[in-house]
Amino acid sequence: MVMDMKMAGKPKHGLFGSKAPPPPSGPDMNIVHDLATLTRRLRVLESQYTNTRRRITVIDENMMSHGKKLNQEIDTVNEEMTDLKKAVESMDEKLVTIIKELKHAAKIGDVEVLKKYIEIWQPLDFVTRDQVEKIVKDFIAEQ
Repeated sequence: MVMDMKMAGKPKHGLFGSKAPPPPSGPDMNIVHDLATLTRRLRVLESQYTNTRRRITVIDENMMSHGKKLNQEIDTVNEEMTDLKKAVESMDEKLVTIIKELKHAAKIGDVEVLKKYIEIWQPLDFVTRDQVEKIVKDFIAEQ
């Protein structure tokens, strides 16, 4: 047994003897540094990506609300345009009616001719039938 202990500490050399395992090596510092740098960069990129997604979400929400407002304004403008079209059509109809009535009205020349006849005839000097009958009765009564 003593011999086994002596032999246990010594490596065996021989045909079938095994070599001592290589001593464990530590990680290469360049690789560790590169890995840490890549991890840090990845976290920065993920944070930027998250911020960008948040901004895009806010922009989308703003666009949706502005789109709704614009649609409401467009609807209001369309209603006002419809009302204006109806008002213009109503005015057109009234203008056509006025033009038709003006065509039937007397012209300046016709009014001037009538004015001349009235000045010649002096209709205010005419007497009524009742007045003539009274004058005739008065005349007969005097005689």
